[in-house]
This record gives sequence, C-alpha cells and structure tokens, in this order.
Amino acid sequence: MDLIEALETGNLEQLLQVPKSDIHNHAGRGGNIKFISERTGRHILPPPGKYDSLSHMQKWFDENIKPICGGKEGQLLRWEACFAEAKRNNISRLALSFSRLDVGLVGGMQAFIEILDWKHCTLGNNKHMLKIFFEMKCMWNCSAA
Repeated sequence: MDLIEALETGNLEQLLQVPKSDIHNHAGRGGNIKFISERTGRHILPPPGKYDSLSHMQKWFDENIKPICGGKEGQLLRWEACFAEAKRNNISRLALSFSRLDVGLVGGMQAFIEILDWKHCTLGNNKHMLKIFFEMKCMWNCSAA
C-alpha cells in the first residue's frame, strides 16, 4: 500500500509506516500527550477537537501541560516526546522551532546543542537516522547564548 492508497482508505497504521517530513514543528509542543502521561504517571485531559483561537490553544497548554512539564526537566520531557512522536510517525526529516527562551532554559547554546545531539543519537530509528534541521527563532545572535 502506498501513501495515496493509505490516505484514501484512512489506514492510519499504513500511514505511520510511510516515511514523511515534518517541516514545521514547535519542539516543546510536538509530542503526544500519551507519551507524557505514561512518563509522568499523570492523566492529561485531551485537547478539544478544535481550538477557537491561538489564545485558546495556549490556555489549554498552560492548564494541562505546563503544570506537569514545567521548568528545565519538563522542557526536556516535552522535547523527548516530540522526538518519540516523530519516530512513531516515521518522520525522516524534522524541522524543529526553538525560541531563545528554550535555549536559555536548558543552560545556553552549548548545553542546548549537547542535549539535542544526544536526543538525535538515541531516538533515530534503525532504517535511517532522524535528520534534524533547526529553525532558530531567536531575537538575538544565537551563537552568543
């Protein structure tokens, strides 16, 4: 079965097997709540089927994810969830967006690079390593972090 047939038949399992790219993913929000729930042992209310606005989406995140995954350790767990979800979806090219606050939260640019290099090496699948393209959304020179 190819991508078109999987889409036409709604075969989710087959869709998961097709190699894909994700060219716009906010690293701290790209994971699956089931992964986070399993890792923390905490129940997370699922998001609504549709958000009314970006503010509504942010409110859900602030009320349901941030209390469980705040601070540096929570940020790292959310990033790990994002990589795990990319692997589960057979994403071979992943473009992650990070803010300067993300970089600062983990201790600066060197720590950021080391952390993500470790995640890349551990969560790549056996067929091909997950290629990561960072879209740094920084307000200042990222190399100075």
